[in-house]
Amino acid sequence: MMWNKYPFAKRKPGYEIQNKQNVTEVYIYDAIGWLGVEAETFIKDLKDIEGDVLVRINSPGGSVFDGTAIFNAIKERQDRTDTIVDGVAASAASYIALAGNTVSMSEGAFLMIHEPFSIAIGSAEDFRKEAGLLDKVSDQIAKFYAKKSGKDLSEVKQAMADETWFNDVEAKEFGLVDSIVEENPAENYFDLSVFNNVPDKLLVSEDSETLKPKDIEQALRDAGMSRQQAKAFYAEGKRALDEDDSWASIIRLTNDMRRGVK
Repeated sequence: MMWNKYPFAKRKPGYEIQNKQNVTEVYIYDAIGWLGVEAETFIKDLKDIEGDVLVRINSPGGSVFDGTAIFNAIKERQDRTDTIVDGVAASAASYIALAGNTVSMSEGAFLMIHEPFSIAIGSAEDFRKEAGLLDKVSDQIAKFYAKKSGKDLSEVKQAMADETWFNDVEAKEFGLVDSIVEENPAENYFDLSVFNNVPDKLLVSEDSETLKPKDIEQALRDAGMSRQQAKAFYAEGKRALDEDDSWASIIRLTNDMRRGVK
């Protein structure tokens, strides 16, 4: 899924490390996982940083497993590691935010928790297995929120089932963040339409500039593909969207995304 709808806007979403005078700031300004901030890269970079770290988050979420790995890497770090939600911390990004020694939110920022979801293809038994896995993942994530907030698991799970979008004040009242910082929130660059209850101020205008094919191909090349691979990947994705009976193309595209285009 291409969360990053406007990667060439005022500040390109992405992953960045800045060395400041007394702290190293790590920016998670992208999706979590493939075509975004991958756990393997983040964990390696985090291990190489000495001293205090501030992780700044503006992310729509993404891979639950990459998110969990990043959460654990922050939690296990010996030096002080704080987190701040600069703009939006949705889905997997929301529990990454909870890993800090202290957790802050900028005024006007949002934090969203929900039940995990996935796409499954196969037999009835395949779907039952996938549902069982989702239940286990949901239980584990709920424990993150409950431990931080002090809320009962039942209350946390209900908030997840409702797909709850907390503003800065609500997140603090619920116990998910420790403080609110008087900073302007980072701009939302992400298409959040996959979610149900997105606050109006986070909706991306339909009148906004859309990506051109060359921009999409460049984004794929930035992710590590060659020019030829990027062109082929874009063509396959467009064909899948244009075809009336597109399931076969979507399956092929999904498999390519999982193993990398060869």
